[in-house]
Amino acid sequence: MANNLDAFVPEVRSKQIIQKIDQINVMLPFANRDYEGEIREQGDAVNVRTFGNVNLFSYQRGGGITDTDLTPIKESLTINDAKGFQIVVDDLDKVQNDIDAMAGYTERAAVALNNEIERKLLSYYSLTNSSNRVTNGGSAYAVSASNAYTLLVDAAKTLDEQNVPAQDRWAVLTPTYKAFLNKDTTYSIRATELGDQIVMDGAAARSDAPGYFGTYAGFKLYMSTQVPTTASGRYCQFGQGKRITYASQLRNMEAIRLERTFGTAVRGLMLHDGTVFTENAKAFGYILIGAAQ
Repeated sequence: MANNLDAFVPEVRSKQIIQKIDQINVMLPFANRDYEGEIREQGDAVNVRTFGNVNLFSYQRGGGITDTDLTPIKESLTINDAKGFQIVVDDLDKVQNDIDAMAGYTERAAVALNNEIERKLLSYYSLTNSSNRVTNGGSAYAVSASNAYTLLVDAAKTLDEQNVPAQDRWAVLTPTYKAFLNKDTTYSIRATELGDQIVMDGAAARSDAPGYFGTYAGFKLYMSTQVPTTASGRYCQFGQGKRITYASQLRNMEAIRLERTFGTAVRGLMLHDGTVFTENAKAFGYILIGAAQ
């Protein structure tokens, strides 16, 4: 009797999918994943506890001391979102095809999961701090070559006013915004030594930083085609460090022989969700631009 090695398939496919996700996701590097080990089932709630603020008191010689009331902050991350896939290859196709369909579609499953993760991470614009929303009086800006750079300067200003550190700032922009930014000559940024460095940064985009194209106004800039769009416009997001809390697991990954036909299926189930906790929202914002941009 021939050996059946299907049991080895899940681990191999799982590793392929995880590798692909880590390679091509733009937003994932800006999310902290400290609580992934807490996921067990859909609906699990991860309780995150943080220290509250410490209040100062005025002191004069010989005066008394006032104790600070300690009030820890407890916030919850609930994992509600589950996404699955199943790939089926008939035994006849496996024999007759001159390409490995299962391997090819496993890679496509990785792309689909990656797009879902990107969509999820970009959906938290509604949790940004209200002071960090760069809008045109509450409406969208029509981004152009004359204002693309100044809008980033305004975004940096909102973080400065929140006392957010200057290092590790990032922004995710649309292809249209990127094009206008590269055409912006308002400040003649390419006529200076700093401008030369900006252009060099963009030209030397690293393979380990998907979507990266340069540094402007203190932000490392990345381009994504999945910047969320609503009737109000498109939400180009910016922040500092890893302010989005995100957790995901490929909860199940298995190969099965089909009962009513000669074929093999590979299927997987991903649990994931995230949030932006109140304190982290101070370092997270967006620039609202036109929906067609």
